[in-house]
Amino acid sequence: GANEPNRSDARLIYIYQLIVIHPLCHSACLPAGQACPESFFILDSGSTDYIFNGIVRHDKRWNKPFTILAGRIRIFTPMKTIATISNKDFGLKETKDEDELELRNAARAVLFNEKSEMAIIAVPTGNYHKIPGGGVEEGEDTEGALKREILEEVGCEAEIIGEIGQILEFRDPIKQYSYGYIAQVKGEIGQPKFTASEKEADFQLAEWMPIEEAIGIFEEDKPNFLMAKFMSKRDKMFLEKAKEIMEDK
Repeated sequence: GANEPNRSDARLIYIYQLIVIHPLCHSACLPAGQACPESFFILDSGSTDYIFNGIVRHDKRWNKPFTILAGRIRIFTPMKTIATISNKDFGLKETKDEDELELRNAARAVLFNEKSEMAIIAVPTGNYHKIPGGGVEEGEDTEGALKREILEEVGCEAEIIGEIGQILEFRDPIKQYSYGYIAQVKGEIGQPKFTASEKEADFQLAEWMPIEEAIGIFEEDKPNFLMAKFMSKRDKMFLEKAKEIMEDK
């Protein structure tokens, strides 16, 4: 339900068949009929409204980061941040203020097969490697996006078995949250279905190896453009953290 305050640009919302979203996110359930918590976000398809103290307001900065998932009531809570990467990590100056960057969310996986080998993908045109994963598309949650990306880039279904953490990138023109997971191959591994841009970048079939060997390959990479440097550094951090998590178990 909704009660209208005495202003045209805001309305008081109580959750009912809607999604409440925090920008640093993975999902957990919230009961219907509960008042919106302070500083959480509620969005219709195509909107950029946000909630503060139960009042929906318009905020262009978020640039449509999320949309309604039909029939679900979901609240998103933050993963632990394990690193932040910016131009300064590569000896460069920042080109824009944080609030000028477009928000993007992505999901990445340290993906293992039945032999406890993990998948990495070579990108020869950029002289770097990456782990499976990519951007969260409209209407997806992070885990759904990750499973789609694994199917596209590796050619298999996957089960998510754990979280690694999130890495924040300030990479003009985007501010990107990458959510890292540990995943296991389900069923047979087929052929990837690379997108046109991935084919243009000459993505290779996934290579499978022990995680220690994969980290060594990332250490030897010499990415030849800035975005590749961000990606290589970020994914190497995910590998190192995943290795640490597995060793602690």
